[in-house]
Amino acid sequence: ERTYIRAPFDSTVAEVIMEKGEVAPPGGMIVRLVTLDPAVISVSVADRDVGNLAVGGEAMVTAGGLAQPVVGKIVRIDPTADLKTRAFKVEVEVPNPEERLKPGMIATVDFRQQTDASQLIIPQHFLVTRLDANGVYVVDDEDTARWRELKLGAVVRDQVIVNSGLEVGDRVVTLGQRGLVDGDKLIVA
Repeated sequence: ERTYIRAPFDSTVAEVIMEKGEVAPPGGMIVRLVTLDPAVISVSVADRDVGNLAVGGEAMVTAGGLAQPVVGKIVRIDPTADLKTRAFKVEVEVPNPEERLKPGMIATVDFRQQTDASQLIIPQHFLVTRLDANGVYVVDDEDTARWRELKLGAVVRDQVIVNSGLEVGDRVVTLGQRGLVDGDKLIVA
């Protein structure tokens, strides 16, 4: 019984490390085992984007071995960034019953964040940041800049969700807004 070595899980042998007749040291590698179904894809995610991800969230995965993109599920997000790259490792699990995805393949992962169609989203560069608040300048009926404090939601790449303070149809100053003061006259182009 002590001479048999059994894999601790159902797997495929990817590489044989030791030859027949060699002495196996305690804890030494004998073979490299891989599980192909499900496939686990490792992705490095920037700090500005990792805050929008959660375990259990969906991701679209595209790879050369796949005829069409498949939906995967986030199964792990490292709690700390890699000290060299400042990126967070995220693992996405993808069903792979036909074993078309192989270890070492390159895949593209697109993390989709569901947004409500009623949510208002603006580019981050529209924002004016003050010590006490974030907001925008809107144009009133007399072409005057009016400060509008915003309550912000999640950041989605270079855009931000506006929870309150702005309505559909409001005209937002998008050029020179950081130099304005409430009540300044505007030239609207």
